[in-house]
Amino acid sequence: MPRLLARFLLFAALAGAARGVADDALPWPATPLRGVVTRVADGDTITVRLPQGTRSVRLIGVDAPELHDSAHMERDLERSHLSREAMITLGREAREFAVRRLQGKKVALELDVEHQDGYGRLLAYVWLPDRTLFNAELIKAGYARPYTVPPNVRHAAELRALGAEARKARRGLWNEGLEALEPRRGPRMRAPRASRAPDAQTPSAPLPPAPSVPEPPGLPSPAPDGHRSPS
Repeated sequence: MPRLLARFLLFAALAGAARGVADDALPWPATPLRGVVTRVADGDTITVRLPQGTRSVRLIGVDAPELHDSAHMERDLERSHLSREAMITLGREAREFAVRRLQGKKVALELDVEHQDGYGRLLAYVWLPDRTLFNAELIKAGYARPYTVPPNVRHAAELRALGAEARKARRGLWNEGLEALEPRRGPRMRAPRASRAPDAQTPSAPLPPAPSVPEPPGLPSPAPDGHRSPS
């Protein structure tokens, strides 16, 4: 699977170079992974048609309410004590928001450290032609919670800040029960000083207006503890 994805990305780079001047005029990030959204499965998973093939894409840094039956939904139901009907209603509203913004739209996909999850989905930040980062917009509007899975933390600080702002303002689903899906926190334990990695800090720089993604020579195997849910 890693070798196939490396070939996929290499083909994408060659295809992007072959398109030439026309693509250089497009107002979104200079990345070879550009295509059209053909399907919105739920609030945080979409399908994108790229020049070299169609791929399922899981948005990095966000977690929208579950819409389809899955192990993830069962865990959320048990933790939140929401009814299945209430959960599906939240998931449907998140999907409808994503459909309005993404269905049929051209997008650019910005990758992070890990390029795919254990289900073979691309992991990406989704940029719209107006330079809007949809991952951030989804959280800011209150249709998803911030969801950080290291090492994919390029925009983690910004997404967390937007999530706190949306929750405080009771935007979107925060006014309809989204807080029930927040993980319950136990007593905070101070880690021993020796166990702290000096470089384990998440970035705090502002969102770049037009990030680019350098093409890697190869990809490691997907981490087993990445995005765990197939939805």
